[in-house]
Amino acid sequence: MDCVLFDLDDTLYDQVQPFALAYQQVLGEGPQVDVEALFRASRRYSDAAFAASERGEIPMDEMYVYRLQMAFRDLGAEVDAATCLAMQRAYAHNQEHAITLLPGMAEVLDGLRARGCRLGIVTNGPGQHQLAKAAALGMERWVARDATLVSAIEGVAKPNPALYLRACERLGTTPERCVFVGDAYVMDISGAVAAGIPAIWFNHRHRNPDKGPAPDYTVHSVDELRSLLETL
Repeated sequence: MDCVLFDLDDTLYDQVQPFALAYQQVLGEGPQVDVEALFRASRRYSDAAFAASERGEIPMDEMYVYRLQMAFRDLGAEVDAATCLAMQRAYAHNQEHAITLLPGMAEVLDGLRARGCRLGIVTNGPGQHQLAKAAALGMERWVARDATLVSAIEGVAKPNPALYLRACERLGTTPERCVFVGDAYVMDISGAVAAGIPAIWFNHRHRNPDKGPAPDYTVHSVDELRSLLETL
């Protein structure tokens, strides 16, 4: 193994933290729901609508409203479109200004670099927004700008294996010499498997597997991830 590719959202940082902060900022006196359950539901709806939004078939604001309204409804609450957009804007701001690496993740990245591994990021989402998140996390310490591949900039999105293969090409490696780490079973793992890259499912939220190709490895914490990477 000479290269490790990482997903960004909910892999390098805890995505619930800026989401929960946005919920409190916008809906502090509103419907009281389990915020982590709301986050998980919104991710399911987001994954379902993401491809259409990337193709321009659904305006991004419409997708943001859809995923939050459906998530709230799953939890028995109704929230209007204006409130959903306000929460999305607060969430996006928090992701660019109020996130930190998961505890222990910096040590994982330092250890990989000390071993001579090249590191990259493969992420879906709006270009400047994703780059701003990477900057907020200080990822330039470990990952070169041209090794941060964002779907909106590259014109191809996960789980399309072409994005993973492009990352390998940028980093001067081949799929079999690489490993991919991501939290989303379908969006992350299926694309890596299709690209021929060994895949680590970083299942720190202890989700059940979805339909799709099985990962090569599964870990449930940063400590488990560190131990596994040290053996590869």
